[in-house]
Amino acid sequence: MTRGTISFRPGLARFPGLAAALASPLLGLVLMALLAPLGVAFAQQSPGDYIFDKIAKDPQVLRRWQRAVPTSFETVDWLYQMQAVTTPVEEVIIDGGLYFVGFMCEPHDCGDNIAYFLIASDRAEAVGFLSSVNQKVAGQYFGSQDDELRDALFRHCLKEGDKAFACADAR
Repeated sequence: MTRGTISFRPGLARFPGLAAALASPLLGLVLMALLAPLGVAFAQQSPGDYIFDKIAKDPQVLRRWQRAVPTSFETVDWLYQMQAVTTPVEEVIIDGGLYFVGFMCEPHDCGDNIAYFLIASDRAEAVGFLSSVNQKVAGQYFGSQDDELRDALFRHCLKEGDKAFACADAR
């Protein structure tokens, strides 16, 4: 199902010069005025926002994720409760909706137990990918069946380098 365009908006932590410029109110306004006609969107997030920061601001984010996780994994706290080692999330716009996309892994066993997530900020949608030796899952997508959401998660997975093989093998 095709719904629209997708654009990734990385956190400003990856662009310290831009973050410093935007910290200056005058310079930030000038930059945004110059870039606005080009369609540049700025992420409205703090540098280094993690999924637990998003959950603290809106507990529904975790509930959306939990509805997507298969019942067979509800007892796997690092996955179901998102009590995991995580990277900062990226905000992704898909068909006008804001989504959080990121990576997490089991604490003290990251190499063999990884998951990727894409969770809507304000819609009842989430999709995930799990590759876990402990759960005996070689690579499984779950949650929303929407092709566009799964493709967005797959593209994020491919950006992860050495962990990307699992996502590619599952497709």
